[in-house]
Amino acid sequence: MKKVEKIKAGGKELLSIADITNLIINLPDAKRNLSSNQFSAVHSLFQCLQKCRTNMELDLTGYYEEAAIIIGIFNQIAPYEKYSGMEQTEALFFMNGIKPLLDELKPRSEALLNSIKVSCPELNKYFSLKTQDIELLLTEMVNSRKAKEDDDYINYLMQNCHFLKREHATAFYGVLIANALYGKNKALDLMDQLFLKWINSETHESINRPMEERIYDPQSKIAFFCGVLFPNGVVTKEESDRLSKTYTDLWIQHTMRLREK
Repeated sequence: MKKVEKIKAGGKELLSIADITNLIINLPDAKRNLSSNQFSAVHSLFQCLQKCRTNMELDLTGYYEEAAIIIGIFNQIAPYEKYSGMEQTEALFFMNGIKPLLDELKPRSEALLNSIKVSCPELNKYFSLKTQDIELLLTEMVNSRKAKEDDDYINYLMQNCHFLKREHATAFYGVLIANALYGKNKALDLMDQLFLKWINSETHESINRPMEERIYDPQSKIAFFCGVLFPNGVVTKEESDRLSKTYTDLWIQHTMRLREK
């Protein structure tokens, strides 16, 4: 592939996760060398990764890192050397050589896996199920991209809402990424889980705050984020207002129940 040749010659090129997966996974080898169950898993993961078409500008180090992140996921299903497209001895030496890199990048492999499970829940049957905190999942979706424009927009959110914590802005930005990758319904489902977590975990603390600090109550940032959905094309203005009211009502109800205890 000309793009990879340019990268190996010292240049930079735009590649997506889908592009890199096509380059490093040999499905005919997988069908020939793996059991039927292993091949089904590899093929399903391959198809899900084909949906990851956001381009990244990569140099040689970046390309090798992204390839290792992908290999780290496939290697959980079946030994990568069996479907790398390399001769078997060469593949074994290759895997032995990159093991330290696979270990170092394991958290990013897990982050990518968790993000694609959002749109491909069928992958859960091939990997051990792990209950993951919704805020952590969304944050990993952001951090795994390592894109400057993501940091810029998170900073923009914080500049326009001075009481936001960075971890909250980052998690919400994961909702916007999910909308771009998987569509409105999946994004709103993830947002619902995130907002309900904030309401359930932070309301008790907010009850004891003095009045002048009530801007830090969970419904304040939730209302702000609902307003952000509209200019980002996730929902209409009417839907944005309706969502804000819905979550404010939920927060009020939860607050009243806690006060009654």
